[in-house]
Amino acid sequence: MEENHKFDNGLRTSQPSAKEIDDKVKNILALEVVARAVLPFATNLRSPYQFYIDEFQRLREEDPQNASEKFYDAYGEEYFLFSTSLSKNNTGIAATIDAEKRSRELSDLIAKNPEYGWFVVGDVNAGEFSPSVYQSQRNTPVAPGSTEKFRESQDPYKAVAATQAEKGWIVYNQGIEIIESERIARGLPNLNGVAAEDLKERKQRFISELEAENPEWAKVRGKLDTNKVVNFLKFSKELTSDPRTKDRNDIKAIADYLDGREYVREILASRSSKSIDAVGNADLKEMRDTFTSQLLDEYISFSRVYTRVLEKDDLTKGL
Repeated sequence: MEENHKFDNGLRTSQPSAKEIDDKVKNILALEVVARAVLPFATNLRSPYQFYIDEFQRLREEDPQNASEKFYDAYGEEYFLFSTSLSKNNTGIAATIDAEKRSRELSDLIAKNPEYGWFVVGDVNAGEFSPSVYQSQRNTPVAPGSTEKFRESQDPYKAVAATQAEKGWIVYNQGIEIIESERIARGLPNLNGVAAEDLKERKQRFISELEAENPEWAKVRGKLDTNKVVNFLKFSKELTSDPRTKDRNDIKAIADYLDGREYVREILASRSSKSIDAVGNADLKEMRDTFTSQLLDEYISFSRVYTRVLEKDDLTKGL
């Protein structure tokens, strides 16, 4: 199939996309998805879009954790709407046997912060889709006594908005990977400094354009504030000392980040300005950015944690 999206020097450009399809058509397509999700006779209906619905279902059964990204890569943003699901995943834990097993082993940790269940289960959050696990998640509370389940139904239009936000994360991560790859190829420790000015500018322009194109993603990303970051860091710190999790590579990456963060904060405390972005603290900002880049280079699993949470860490609050 002809590719209908591309990246140009780390910036995303595209052919006519779902953004350019008017709201009326979007709603019609959304209802196609909804009908096939909730009507028992829906599988007997055929539409011009059935191929894409079936394709996403196939990918989800093979690998629910990466199905959305694989679908996007294969069919682009015009058809990404057909990855919409009326099932809201409250923990981010995929419906796979290995993920289910680990979520039971670490249920006490998930109960403390269900939003980061995907982080708790770590690298086993992948594998083949399991219908039995899917049903189990719909019936299992995220914590003892909670009315919230691991997986619940959601409003169709909220589901479409969530799909748009997920598309934004896919595009964002792919764009950042290109910029980071070029940084590494140039032998640059971070995006600060004269030699990386063009890369830094491209990253900023890329983010601005993506926010304008995908307001649902911009809305979700905008909710990442200092309090949310600190909440995550306090929670993740507990995992770095838990004997069940501390030896995992993804948790070691977080432990290294916490150590580096604390070191920079100790020096920052002695400075006249406590802001990492102050001109007088440029050396500390470069130090922070360098060790963060090293973690991104060393640990593949650190990327999702960084882009979805830690990128907004301004170091203003301690743990």
